[in-house]
Amino acid sequence: MLSKKTIVAAAFLLAVGGTGLYGVLQATPPEPPREAYNEEMEALLQQEETPSPLPVEALPKAVGDSEDDGKKEAPAAAADGMLDLNTATLEQLLTLPGIGESKGKAILELRSKLGAFQSVEQLKDVKGIGDKVFEKLRPFVKAGSS
Repeated sequence: MLSKKTIVAAAFLLAVGGTGLYGVLQATPPEPPREAYNEEMEALLQQEETPSPLPVEALPKAVGDSEDDGKKEAPAAAADGMLDLNTATLEQLLTLPGIGESKGKAILELRSKLGAFQSVEQLKDVKGIGDKVFEKLRPFVKAGSS
């Protein structure tokens, strides 16, 4: 018959999975090779850089697109596809390159102050719209029938 100490020792060895006393007393697990770690990190970084595709509903509407919800608004984009600064909504202004919410609101405030834009060059009077931003906007906007 086996002694109590022998049974406890056998149970202990089975519990540690046969690694023996060395595996139990070892303070830290061995580190994986650096190459494997670097490859794994590289793969994770590449996954983060790849943007996930957006559903079509999440994409911004094109200038002049409108939902058929029964509302009849005058379109801001003319037949030539350019956005009329004098009739554009904030949502339509946000579709322009370099225009965020604050610049879009500033354009609407300037339009309200002026009554109407006489030329697209007046956009340069909006804080944050300098020559570079203006040159990006110029092909997409017009002021009235100009």
